[in-house]
Amino acid sequence: FFGIWSYLVKINQPSSPTLTDKERKQALSKILKREAVLATNKNANGSINYSSRYISFSYPAAADVHKVDILPPLLENFQFGIRSPQVKISIQVVEPQCNDLSEYPAVKLRQSQKDIYKQTSKVMGDKSGLEFTKKADMIERSSFFLYKGRVYSIVATGFDMRDTDDLYTKTFSSMKFN
Repeated sequence: FFGIWSYLVKINQPSSPTLTDKERKQALSKILKREAVLATNKNANGSINYSSRYISFSYPAAADVHKVDILPPLLENFQFGIRSPQVKISIQVVEPQCNDLSEYPAVKLRQSQKDIYKQTSKVMGDKSGLEFTKKADMIERSSFFLYKGRVYSIVATGFDMRDTDDLYTKTFSSMKFN
């Protein structure tokens, strides 16, 4: 019995040395083309600062970050969510084939559904954009900006208006164009 147990322990040991956290973070950052977040304390207070070539913002330390593939025309795609209350946020930077926000498909869709989405103007830094609020079914707050030929967007969805607004407002207020 001892011989079988020793053999099983030996074959289940890794054959190559494991990476350090620093090496793992460097490898993941290279693959993701953004700073990798290895682990966060899900009960943590405060926020984590995110900065890329295109945009900077803060998000809750307790958030779950979702890996999303980046394929052209997408330049940046960062998604996170919190479980309680359930709210999800997606921040994207796209190099679109349009010269005006009203030509961008996501904006065009919201503008065409005036009975569902309420449109207002929104400012980030010194740039004007469009904000939409949807209160039917799931709650949605979204903003779109055209800056240096790119569309920057933030979309927050949730089941409770106050919770969705709170996370959207906190995240949006920390956003900056890079």
